[in-house]
Amino acid sequence: MGAVGATSPSPSPSDAKAAVADAKSLTEVPGTDGDLFTVKINGQERKVSAQDVARTLQMPTEKFKALVDSVGSENVLRVYQTHIASSLRMQETAKQRKDLEGILGNIKQNPLETLERILGHESVGLNLDEIATQALSRKFELAAMTPEQREIAELRRFKETTEAKEKAAEEKRVAEAKKAAEAERNEKVKTIQSQIETEISTAIEKSGMATTAGNKQRVARYLYQAASQGLHCTTEQAINLVREDLLAEHKQMFGSVEDPEKLIGLIGPDVVERIRGHQLDKAKADLNSGEAQKVTPIEPRRRAKEEPSTRRLGVNKPETFTEARARIARIYGNK
Repeated sequence: MGAVGATSPSPSPSDAKAAVADAKSLTEVPGTDGDLFTVKINGQERKVSAQDVARTLQMPTEKFKALVDSVGSENVLRVYQTHIASSLRMQETAKQRKDLEGILGNIKQNPLETLERILGHESVGLNLDEIATQALSRKFELAAMTPEQREIAELRRFKETTEAKEKAAEEKRVAEAKKAAEAERNEKVKTIQSQIETEISTAIEKSGMATTAGNKQRVARYLYQAASQGLHCTTEQAINLVREDLLAEHKQMFGSVEDPEKLIGLIGPDVVERIRGHQLDKAKADLNSGEAQKVTPIEPRRRAKEEPSTRRLGVNKPETFTEARARIARIYGNK
């Protein structure tokens, strides 16, 4: 596992930095106020409850909770935001279509009054009488012109109309090119972001830490801070920093607790049982290992050196029973 973004096809520094920032935002759990989630829809923040989200996604409560536990609340809220934004756009489109149909119907029934109301709206600011006067004036001017003058005027107006259309087409082309470039950049960022998320999850799993949303958020925050300051930081280095933070927090949280029962209540009986089981298995393994060890027999040469010899006793060969009894009788018979 190398540095962040090492697996991507040579992304630009700005794309990589943006992807790290997006990865950070993806791993952050949205802010809550009680049981309310803060979401942003079309640039506006809203507060919604978990029940509202489940109801909008048409999911039973238990299934919704299981989904949150499986993919994380931030991903569920992202789907909710997309769903709501899409529904609002559809409603707005339907309303605009209905309004347009109403306007067209009014124009057919009462064209002058309808056009006067539309053109005189504050967002348009035009006067129907002035427009009509200009139109009539142009007709009169054309009627008073010679055929040559009329042709020149028509050509001039055609040129102006053509230039206006070309300008509008060019502006549209530039806007579409900009939109396409932005979409391509977003796709690159999304690809890098996905690679970073996968890299973070895989590295955390290999490190032995729990692959929780909180741990991924901590790792992503360190990567984001390093990228923001132009520093090189690998995923493994960020995980080591997170592990140090967690150990310091656990020591601070549990180190001052002297009552064993309170400590069990804080870390949970299941954790205590796992620790006891591990220690018991280790003790059994150590005991079995000690019994399996064999005593190394003394080598014949070492044993021969350690055993007394007849030469060390000053005797050339072993005594017989008769010789030994005679020697003892001589010793005690002289006393």
